[in-house]
Amino acid sequence: MEIGETLREARMRQEIDISDVEEQTKIRAKFLRALENEEWQVIPEDVYVRKFLESYAVALGLDPRPLVELYVIRTAPPDPHSNSRPTLRAGISTGSSRGRLFLGSGFALGLIVLLLIGSGRI
Repeated sequence: MEIGETLREARMRQEIDISDVEEQTKIRAKFLRALENEEWQVIPEDVYVRKFLESYAVALGLDPRPLVELYVIRTAPPDPHSNSRPTLRAGISTGSSRGRLFLGSGFALGLIVLLLIGSGRI
């Protein structure tokens, strides 16, 4: 599924002019066209791209979640520690388990220190 193509096709199918979407969403036509052409660099910040995608999809009667999730997945920087590609799922989480490993290691180290203090060795 292409993000821009989905938006453009929905707009064309409903025979809605981009100026009407601009008026309804208060998003400049320049940015709406950028979304349809997937020219993400035209929109200054990632957070704006996400919100504009959401607003545009809602204005067209589309569920914005799959479009925003797909945008996030496609534009996420690659994880240098992962050999797998991120997948689309209900809750967006393309991170690794490194954070959990770090948290678990810290917990284990803290437990060892407490045991040593309790035994009088420290």
